[in-house]
Amino acid sequence: MKKYYIRYALEFLVITLGVTLSFFMEYRREKQYKEQLKEQSLSRVLQNLEIDNEDYGFNKAAHLDALNAIRWIDQNHQNVSNFHPDTTGYYIQLAAFTSTTFYDNQEEYRSLQNSGLIEFIEDEEIVIGLQNKYVTHEYMKHLEDEVDGFVERLKPYRHKNVYINSEKTNVRGYPIDATYTGAAEIPLEVVQALHEKRWWHQLYLKRVDELISGDQLLIKEIQLELE
Repeated sequence: MKKYYIRYALEFLVITLGVTLSFFMEYRREKQYKEQLKEQSLSRVLQNLEIDNEDYGFNKAAHLDALNAIRWIDQNHQNVSNFHPDTTGYYIQLAAFTSTTFYDNQEEYRSLQNSGLIEFIEDEEIVIGLQNKYVTHEYMKHLEDEVDGFVERLKPYRHKNVYINSEKTNVRGYPIDATYTGAAEIPLEVVQALHEKRWWHQLYLKRVDELISGDQLLIKEIQLELE
């Protein structure tokens, strides 16, 4: 009788070990599969970060152009008759027309979040960095909306006093072949609106510099995570 107990115990043990091993192997395969998916998603996030940095560079240059033009108008708005109309038109066009649109691609990041794969990222700094990045993206869009508001506000003055001569643009695609047709002085309300617009450009540049620094750090951290 004792032999039967031993036999049944051994059979039970073998079955238990077999089931446990089977679950373990299945868990391991599932984990490896999710690790592969995480690495694929992080690779695409890395590509998006590099594309974002190109956009940052373009947008930063455009906002710097606008600030330079506003500075010129601030210094010369009382005596624009001393300058060639094309020079004045160039600066008014850039100052009043320039705005940017940031293309915010969060698809891969949201995929990481919604699938739970973000939990497989070993470096917590990557998770925090991505969260902060995309929160800041929402704020950047708000800043662009504020700049766009001043573009609309200044549009009637620009249409009345600046003539676009051709389709010629600068390297960023903004029309610059413009001739000023207005009075000897630029109205104070226009100058004041440009002063307010300048503040939003400056705030945008401050934030975009922070994003550039943050993204460069994220790129290095993700590259280490993928090694």
